[in-house]
Amino acid sequence: MEDGREEIFAEYLVRKNSDVVVKIVCNATHKLVFTASGIHELFDLVADPGKLKNRINAPLSRAVLSDLP
Repeated sequence: MEDGREEIFAEYLVRKNSDVVVKIVCNATHKLVFTASGIHELFDLVADPGKLKNRINAPLSRAVLSDLP
């Protein structure tokens, strides 16, 4: 991309009790996960490389979400 950003997009189907479509956007610093069931997650890959803390409701998450495609 012209601005030097690189993102990865992925989509897959999880088959457990019911089928759930999962969509992921990931860049060098963050991973954003959407599910059709309404469960969304945002991980800071720099501060939390193990992806243990969902930051989707953190006050600073709006700035990160607006930067992701």
